[in-house]
Amino acid sequence: MVSAPRCPPAAQGLLALLLLLPLPGARGRCGSPPRFSFAEVPRGVRISYPVGYHVSYSCSPGYTLDLRKSPVATCGADSTWLIDPEFCVGKPCKALELENGRVDLTDLQFGATANFFCSEGYRLIGPTSTQCVLVRKWS
Repeated sequence: MVSAPRCPPAAQGLLALLLLLPLPGARGRCGSPPRFSFAEVPRGVRISYPVGYHVSYSCSPGYTLDLRKSPVATCGADSTWLIDPEFCVGKPCKALELENGRVDLTDLQFGATANFFCSEGYRLIGPTSTQCVLVRKWS
């Protein structure tokens, strides 16, 4: 018995069909939310989120929320997370003074380093530098 003739799709037809299928990132979903050194991602992070989904961050110890910015990331229609990445700022330490010397530092934010120098004729007793640490005090 002879089987009936058939016309399977050509390789070009399959290729055209595959090109019409949406890519994984183009299906309106975002991957895991971005990670930041200054902020904590929410618990229970998933690997995929629908468009329009919101994820709220909390600032890591040593940082505080910049009230002019939002700590919320939103899954955008282009499958990327929309967020202003500078929503947490370092907590400041108090200014330092050194009698008969000077303190060199760039700022008072968390993580900043202060270096101590004595005036001529004076000798430094103690460390030559300190760092602004988590409890908003100098180490």
